[in-house]
Amino acid sequence: MKKKVIRYLSNDEFNSLKNKINDNRDKLILNILYETGCTVNELVKIKTKDIDFGKKIIKFPPESTKSNKLRTSFISKELAKEIEKFTEKNSSQHIFTTRQGSGITTKRIRQLIQNYSQKAGFGKINPQVIRYTHIAHALEKGIPLTAIQKQVGMERLRIVQIYEALVPEEKEGNYDKFFEKGDS
Repeated sequence: MKKKVIRYLSNDEFNSLKNKINDNRDKLILNILYETGCTVNELVKIKTKDIDFGKKIIKFPPESTKSNKLRTSFISKELAKEIEKFTEKNSSQHIFTTRQGSGITTKRIRQLIQNYSQKAGFGKINPQVIRYTHIAHALEKGIPLTAIQKQVGMERLRIVQIYEALVPEEKEGNYDKFFEKGDS
């Protein structure tokens, strides 16, 4: 049985991807995908009311998660400010909308990520690769597996442990380290 190769972006690749995005909305989409490790389905269903700017968390409603359970993810102070600023101009309940005002689709998010990844020079990638990148970078920064599991909403720890092979060794840490600037 073949082992599945998990594709994720190095810090340099992620920064290169980020630098190819000039549109504020699209950059915000990438940052939320990366910082929360959410799925594209979870992303498109986020509403302004799902964000607690003071506590710096995003609540993913049960109907958007694979487990059908409410889950929360931490975000950095910078991302919370970016989202707050972005949503001030938005009259829709959804954070991300089309020009017509309806919620953006998962298909459109996938297209955006693929387009920017091609511009960055590393072929087509999808939002799932950004999720894998979150997990790999969190492990590299020493975030415990159980914290990563909760952040990205994976119910079985065994699934997260598969990613451990991506990094040399797990170190102790917490999500404050993940949000530190420098590497990504």
